[in-house]
Amino acid sequence: MSGKLCLLCCQNVRAEVMAAVAAEGWSDVCVAAYPARCGRPPLSWDELRPLVAEGCAQVMIFGRACLKGLDNPPEDWPPVRLVAQKECFHLVASATLVDDAIARGAYLITPGWLDDWRGNLRRLGFDEGGAAGFFHDFARELLLLDTGVIQNSSLKLAELADAVKLPASSVAVGIDYTRLLLARLVAEWRLEGERKQAQERDHRHARELADHISAMDFLGRLAQLKDEHETIAAIEEMFRMLFAPQEFHYVRFEGGVAQFDEALPELSSQVRALHDDRAWSASGTGFLLRISSAGEPLGVVAADGFAFPEFRDSYLNLALSIAGVCALAIENARAYRRIKEVEDALREFNATLEQRVAEEVAKNTEQERLLIQQSRLAAMGEMIGNIAHQWRQPLSALSLLITNIKEDYEFHELTPKSLGDAIGRAQNLLRRMSSTIDDFRDFFKPNREKTVFSLRAVVENVMEIIGSSLSAHNIKVDQKITDDALVCGFPNEFAQVLLNIMTNAKEAIISSDRKDGLIEIRGERTDGQATLSVKNNGGWIPEDILPKIFDVYFTTKGTGTGIGLYMSRMIVENHLSGRIEARNLQEGVEFIVTCPVATPVPGRPTRAEKKS
Repeated sequence: MSGKLCLLCCQNVRAEVMAAVAAEGWSDVCVAAYPARCGRPPLSWDELRPLVAEGCAQVMIFGRACLKGLDNPPEDWPPVRLVAQKECFHLVASATLVDDAIARGAYLITPGWLDDWRGNLRRLGFDEGGAAGFFHDFARELLLLDTGVIQNSSLKLAELADAVKLPASSVAVGIDYTRLLLARLVAEWRLEGERKQAQERDHRHARELADHISAMDFLGRLAQLKDEHETIAAIEEMFRMLFAPQEFHYVRFEGGVAQFDEALPELSSQVRALHDDRAWSASGTGFLLRISSAGEPLGVVAADGFAFPEFRDSYLNLALSIAGVCALAIENARAYRRIKEVEDALREFNATLEQRVAEEVAKNTEQERLLIQQSRLAAMGEMIGNIAHQWRQPLSALSLLITNIKEDYEFHELTPKSLGDAIGRAQNLLRRMSSTIDDFRDFFKPNREKTVFSLRAVVENVMEIIGSSLSAHNIKVDQKITDDALVCGFPNEFAQVLLNIMTNAKEAIISSDRKDGLIEIRGERTDGQATLSVKNNGGWIPEDILPKIFDVYFTTKGTGTGIGLYMSRMIVENHLSGRIEARNLQEGVEFIVTCPVATPVPGRPTRAEKKS
């Protein structure tokens, strides 16, 4: 640990304290002594300040009456600990020995006091001839607590005894008691230092974890932007938040061609020299990162002049992990731009619609494909937020496991068994996180053909995806499917319909500031029809708006795309031969999906059976 421990003691015990420090070999402990005057007057902080060594991490001050004038230390002092003694002699000998000697009338002497006994008598106001009467008033004998730190102690004791006319004796106490006392205090100081370092490591790990969670939350919002300039600005905001670069530039690519800012020739040359997905900047305190999709470059991020360049490897790893989502967000914005261009073209050619029917049909097909792509990209943004909720608990548990392993190692408590147990728990957490990724990957995997699938299985699949997000907002889900039904279609598309409805319900409850958010899911089968209803208590939809919620691009949200419910209606009507409707209830809204019940093909397993 950094810094030194500074021990301040009375001049009378300085030799013993220094001898104990030397015997223990403590290179990080220094000793200084203040004058021995037994609190007349008490010590002051100004008097002690010159004794504190440079680079001192903590000060321990030993004494008794001398400490009475010391209250809270000045603000510019290092941490101070006052080690008050019942008797000053308790620094060199046990309390039992000292107290027994005082009780029988012995005047106790330390070698440090004895070494200058004539000067000490003068400081008491006596000469050699006049001290006898003073000592006879309260002492029967002289007792030297001989620690062995000065020479000729027996000769000096005899001289003092002759001067004060009292019998004298000595008891060899050595410095073992002082060593034990100081060893405990030094160990406590070092342990406290280690504890603080461990807390700093925990805080650093917590900050790293917070950066990752912040990035995940930010990416969830990023995927919902519809304008490319806004998306690039949001990417810059995220990089500045995570890495604090002094400089940030984004070079946009369109059709594989870079659009350089002629005012930045040095950046242009670095981007042209970039032949990989990433490279360090010319200064070495930043990086260049290619944003691409399917091998086609969409842009290059240049972040330079990090406030903490020693973390540049960690910064680059985090940037690489989010580059793919940044590419999706840019593609999403460009797809939306193309959709708007198609809409403008439709309006422009509306006057001659009859002559251009064939061309418009082809463009409408492309528009539908782009709508589906945008809908899934927007859903992916929501999914990333759900992944963040799913991963928070295992990430926190992993951080705690790593901290425990380090602390066990530092305190020599790490055993093969405890290490094996920790690795086993970490592997279980990683399997859970991997399973989460598999669940989301399966959700976005397109189905190539219609299959017969269970209504209950789709509901359970969607709950696995959005359940953690709902719990994070204290939203309860009451799920009851009285009679499970089989329907024929694309299960992932049906799951997307249910996910859109659940997400809208969650956002309605959050915006209504309800503390008792509730979503009720009911499923049943009657007269050859499968019915799934989803109710929420997030408030009404205005009656003049209710008929329009399934229209394309109709939205009441500031960041909404207006295609979620429209795509849901297309999926239910065109792929499930069913219908979807919404109605206001007493406290919220109910969505009802109805479609024909399917009959399983003999010998062909259902989607639920395949998954099991």
